[in-house]
Amino acid sequence: MEPYQYQLSGITFGRDTDIPVQKADIQPYNVNNQDFQVQRSDENRFGTDTLAPAPIIFTMSVMNNFELSALAGLTTHFPAPDDLFAGQSDKLNQLAAVWKDPDLRMSWGATKPLLYCDRDRNIRRIYGRPGKFAHAPRNKGGESWVDVQAEFRRADTYAHSDIEYYVGHPTDPNKGLPPDGTHVTAARLDGDGPSWLRVLITGPMTHALINYGSNTIELNSNLAAGVELEISSYPWARRVIDSNSINRRTQLIGNTLYLDQIKFPAYSSMDISWTCTGGTSATQLYFAWREAYNVV
Repeated sequence: MEPYQYQLSGITFGRDTDIPVQKADIQPYNVNNQDFQVQRSDENRFGTDTLAPAPIIFTMSVMNNFELSALAGLTTHFPAPDDLFAGQSDKLNQLAAVWKDPDLRMSWGATKPLLYCDRDRNIRRIYGRPGKFAHAPRNKGGESWVDVQAEFRRADTYAHSDIEYYVGHPTDPNKGLPPDGTHVTAARLDGDGPSWLRVLITGPMTHALINYGSNTIELNSNLAAGVELEISSYPWARRVIDSNSINRRTQLIGNTLYLDQIKFPAYSSMDISWTCTGGTSATQLYFAWREAYNVV
């Protein structure tokens, strides 16, 4: 991707593409407050506020390249490539299909990442779903473009790094894993928002106790050799599931926070350590996160 380009489900649009974007209108999020006025006073009391993400509305055009009637005669010695104009008339259909996406719409909780490349070539992910889609008449006055307005409904109020960062816990083939008293450090070097995280464990393993910073994840579970387990607080994939598609969410016990509270604070680092029983040199643990940004 190049600066000022977007990508959704394999369709790239924005600067230097056949689908230029005139405007990306980032709608303000709504604040769901629990404010109330104190009786017989001129004061408000504030409760717990939550934020409701609002969509991004794209105003763009789909360019229709076509061969001029005189082109063939002018390019006898240097003919245009056969694929130069191939599929041009299908671009609007392809864009509309991405926005309708029945498989995504009919999947409860499923999202897709909208990728955006900024001027410094940093790629950000905005999770959500396509929304409303409108276009002008396709054959309006012989113009070579079709105006489009498309909505992308955001899942949260943050943007996330395209790169997923991780640290792995060292193995000790002599003692089995995890070795006693060892830890690794995970450090956030970018992003100004609290990042979600996930933990990946490869068995064999029984009853894991994972320490990250001042918090603990306790998993009362038994993993066979080669089975992988994911504990994810990512809003777009919040789950505790193994590679056999078995839901193990009820096996989180003890002082484990709810998944929507497991976060990695901005500009911080955390020591990661863990213990389990039944581990071997094949047992592994990875601690992963995507950097989060308050601004898209």
